[in-house]
Amino acid sequence: MKFLSFQITDSGIEKSFSNVSSPRESSWGNLLVFLLISGIVLLIFFPFSKLWNTDNPTEHPLVNAPLSGLEYLAPLLGETSLSESVLNEKTILLIFWGPWDDQSCRFLAELNKTFNEAQKNESFFLLPVAYFVSSPKLNENLLMTEDNTQNTDENTAENEKTMEKAALEFAYRQESPLRTSVEQAFQKYSFFFTNVWWDPLAQMRESQQSIAMHINTENSNKTLSGIALPTIILAKHGIIHAVWSGYHPQYPEEIKTYLMPLLNMTPSKLP
Repeated sequence: MKFLSFQITDSGIEKSFSNVSSPRESSWGNLLVFLLISGIVLLIFFPFSKLWNTDNPTEHPLVNAPLSGLEYLAPLLGETSLSESVLNEKTILLIFWGPWDDQSCRFLAELNKTFNEAQKNESFFLLPVAYFVSSPKLNENLLMTEDNTQNTDENTAENEKTMEKAALEFAYRQESPLRTSVEQAFQKYSFFFTNVWWDPLAQMRESQQSIAMHINTENSNKTLSGIALPTIILAKHGIIHAVWSGYHPQYPEEIKTYLMPLLNMTPSKLP
């Protein structure tokens, strides 16, 4: 900001302009300096590769482990039932996703063309599994005695069955709202699955997480990314080949690159 000033000299009155920063301009300048310094510090202590979750999909602990837990799934949309032949003979793309989750839906919308092209191959099986915001859990507190110790009497097995039945009853009351949420996601994000399954007690997702944790303990050189939503698992003949957990802009292209060779298809044929 420029200010006009006058100065009386022997030759008369002289007029001049001077640049003076206003308080607002000064605060903006301080903010820019702060952001610049913060960015430099962030890059020093957190390498760029760490800011983006770019873990190699073939280094996830689940890779080379058997794909398990299909028995926990139930159809949500469509009539297709799962069989042993699906697990043993097909190339499976398993998708854990939440129809209420914006990131999951945008990710799947990006992959829609890849899915459609892959489904032209009879050896490919797309297995999308939808989840609640939070899935019903078995209440372990029901197995505790009054003195807060684990109940080990002969009634424990009966109590477990009672808990599982109660949790399933609660879960199936949520089946219709979950189906509606899936249909709304299709409309909003412009993608579609002919068949969708769900995991009423999240048992399949938890079984994969348990396997990953066990393998990760034995192989500390592998990084455990977890089973987040979304997570996409690529398996062939029942064995996991690659895992993408969460989202990164490079994942859609990576998935296409890994999937098509397993189907003897060329990624470049995809639009």
